[in-house]
Amino acid sequence: QSCQSTKDADRNEDIVALERERILVCERVLLQTLAFELHAAHPFDVLQEKTKLLSARLAQLRESPGELIQTATNILNDCLMVGLGVSMSAEELGVAALYVAAIHRDLICEKNGNHEDGTREASGLQIPADQLPEVLRVDGATLLRGARMILDVLETHPALEDDLRGGQHT
Repeated sequence: QSCQSTKDADRNEDIVALERERILVCERVLLQTLAFELHAAHPFDVLQEKTKLLSARLAQLRESPGELIQTATNILNDCLMVGLGVSMSAEELGVAALYVAAIHRDLICEKNGNHEDGTREASGLQIPADQLPEVLRVDGATLLRGARMILDVLETHPALEDDLRGGQHT
C-alpha cells in the first residue's frame, strides 16, 4: 500500500505541475493580449496629490503631512482589505480616506460659525469642514458619501473594530 500512496503522490505532483504551467501560459496570453498596458488608478496616488493641496493648511496647524498620510494610508489599507475599492473610484476612496484621517487626527471642525446647532467653532488649530471640498477640489457630496462609506466599513467590519475604538491606526 505504501508503494501505491507513493505513486498517487507522484501523480498528484505531476497534475499540480501541469496545472501551474497551464495557468502561467494563460497569464502570458492575457498579458500579451493587453499588450502589457494595464493601468489601474490607485487611491494612494490620489492621497499624495490631495495632501499637497492641504500642505499650506497643515503647516499653519503644525501638522506633519507625513503623519496625516500615514493615518490615511492605514485607513485605505483597511478599506481595500474589505473590498471597498470595488465600490468606489480611486479618487473617491483617496479623498474620503484623507478626510476621515483628518477627522481622526482632530484637524477638522464640522462648522465654522455659531454654536446654536451644538457644533463648535473652528479653532485656529482646525480646518472648517465646509472649506475642505474647495481646498481638495472635490464635490462636497462625494466627499461626505465616501467618508460615510469608510466609516461604515470601519465600524462594522469585525477585524477593524478594535482599530477604530483604539483611536490610533498604526
